[in-house]
Amino acid sequence: MMSKAPAWPIAKVEWIPHSEIVPNPRNPRQHSAEQIQAIGKLILEFGWTNPILIDKTKMILAGHGRWMAAGALIESGQLETKLLPCIFAKGWTAKKIRAYIIADNRIAEQSDWDIGILGEELSFLGGEGYDLNLIGFNEPEIEGMIGALGEGIDDLTVGVREILETGLVTDTFWISIRGPLKHQAEVLSRMKKAMEEYGDVHVDLGTVGIDGP
Repeated sequence: MMSKAPAWPIAKVEWIPHSEIVPNPRNPRQHSAEQIQAIGKLILEFGWTNPILIDKTKMILAGHGRWMAAGALIESGQLETKLLPCIFAKGWTAKKIRAYIIADNRIAEQSDWDIGILGEELSFLGGEGYDLNLIGFNEPEIEGMIGALGEGIDDLTVGVREILETGLVTDTFWISIRGPLKHQAEVLSRMKKAMEEYGDVHVDLGTVGIDGP
């Protein structure tokens, strides 16, 4: 027997006319014209993937940027429908609403990029001809990021090649990598690619003290 879905806002999505949705005059988060344009491009490319959270008066609690971007698209005739996907925060107290508005914006700021993985993903998408401006990165940012990944890493890759070229290695050994976390993933990736050129070398990468001795 399937359990009943919890009574969370996301459990029911309703389509509300853009004109009936009201922006929150006390929204502490500001959106630039550039960001609104970028959000609009996301909507056109991927459609609606994140509903707007509203209260019983249809005032926005989360999603001002999406609402503003949709308004611009409707006005320019780029969006076929004027209905926007919304979810209601039913039964929330005034203080809970005000707390959520801040938390929704603030907590999202507390995450960091894994620069190694991000660089690989951007390189892949760029190589496939995908417009990286759609995902929020401009060309100078991308070039600077990829350039930063290479700092201090090429010498390490060369060092790995030199170790492998000294002869057949039959013993298992561990390499300890120290330095900024944002560079470690890229270092490991380049090491593994360098080692894979040698068919008689089996590559296992891990962290000392967790995966190894």
